[in-house]
Amino acid sequence: MNQQSDQWSAYHFSLANPEGPGRGDVPRFLRRLADTVEECGNIEIQDTVFVQEMGDDGDMFPRATVYYHRAEPEVEEA
Repeated sequence: MNQQSDQWSAYHFSLANPEGPGRGDVPRFLRRLADTVEECGNIEIQDTVFVQEMGDDGDMFPRATVYYHRAEPEVEEA
């Protein structure tokens, strides 16, 4: 059920591959991101921001911030 409100807040988390070899591996990053979302349980994602950042070593690596809210429990109809 979607409710409209003048005020709302969202939970969020950011994720990137760890420093070192493979940090720029986008498929690896996307698998980690999917695993992390799954571990959050029953959530509804509001937005995902995906960027490529440059590390101190000059190499590019993916990072994402996921904004979400906890989904309302599903109610079984009698």
